[in-house]
Amino acid sequence: MPTHHHTPKLNLTELRRGWMDLTLVTPDRTCEYSVASVFSEPLKDLCDCLVDAAEYSERDGDGPWHFEFEWLGEGWLYAWEVRPEGDLLHVSTNFAGSRVLGDRPSLVWHHQTVFDRTDLAQAVWNLGAQILRRHGIVGYRSLWARDFPLAQLLQLHQSMKGDMMHGWCDEIRLLGSICPD
Repeated sequence: MPTHHHTPKLNLTELRRGWMDLTLVTPDRTCEYSVASVFSEPLKDLCDCLVDAAEYSERDGDGPWHFEFEWLGEGWLYAWEVRPEGDLLHVSTNFAGSRVLGDRPSLVWHHQTVFDRTDLAQAVWNLGAQILRRHGIVGYRSLWARDFPLAQLLQLHQSMKGDMMHGWCDEIRLLGSICPD
């Protein structure tokens, strides 16, 4: 596993109704994750994982934790494993395509990297804010037939900034802050 950390860059490319590519860029590799109408699940997974990682050392590793998750597509599977170590996240992703060896998916590629937890959390927050600015909550639902993972995104921001939101008004003010003036 690499020991130096990278600043992550997440890019979204909308391909057609209900489909987009999520690209994770590090200095040593670019990984593309094509996702369909289940994009809410990857965004929830990333938010939940990052919130758990922030609390991991405070609770001495006493979980349950959301550090292993899979993203399913039509004939493919992305498997993530995340291991927090202080402010760093050791991330391992595997991509298995539709090829099968026996009864197991055939590994197409494997990527390991290390991220600063705060940098990755900020990249995920920015990604969520970009989606909300472009589509809104209702527009998102009409494109992907799923609810936008708003609670998870707000919890991620709260975890990143360390300040508690107290009720709906605080949440609305935070959401309003992502809109350009």
